[in-house]
Amino acid sequence: HDRKTWTQVPGDFDSTTWQIEHTAARNKHQETLEDRGFDVSTESQNSFHLKGRTATVGGKPDLIAVKGNRGLIVDIKTGQPRASDHVQVMLYMYAVPKAFPDRYKDVAFEGRVVYGEREVPVPSSAVDSKFIERFAELIGKLASNKPARRVPSHGECGFCRIPVSECPERVDNDTPAAEVEDF
Repeated sequence: HDRKTWTQVPGDFDSTTWQIEHTAARNKHQETLEDRGFDVSTESQNSFHLKGRTATVGGKPDLIAVKGNRGLIVDIKTGQPRASDHVQVMLYMYAVPKAFPDRYKDVAFEGRVVYGEREVPVPSSAVDSKFIERFAELIGKLASNKPARRVPSHGECGFCRIPVSECPERVDNDTPAAEVEDF
């Protein structure tokens, strides 16, 4: 959808609070890594675009830390853990060496997703040929002219800003619990 042709659904996300919490957590982890001898770059310094045959993929890892030939890509999360957080870091681990081949020549990247005080490691072995193959398949589907299958639900539509005027399947309310007498 082209955002210029419709009015977005207002969101209730508090971006100011998120930005404050995220920046504080990022700064804390940056300082820790620098104290351990890593050279650390942050967010906009890490912004990349990879142009493929069918699409351009971009990203902006929170932290990229390098010490010798050891690299670490860190993404800071302020919400609840989600499987997609792990995959996001795996995508960064795949993309960063390709986007910056001179800067990260011979650097082996591990990943880390940080939730408050909890750190979840992402081993370099996670970015294997099967992962890359599935990533390429997904990009192919996203870049195709065939629209993606719609899966309207409160959980999915809650993250989307497309209004019901543009997407009649939009679900704005959670499914109410049905009452039974069996238990």
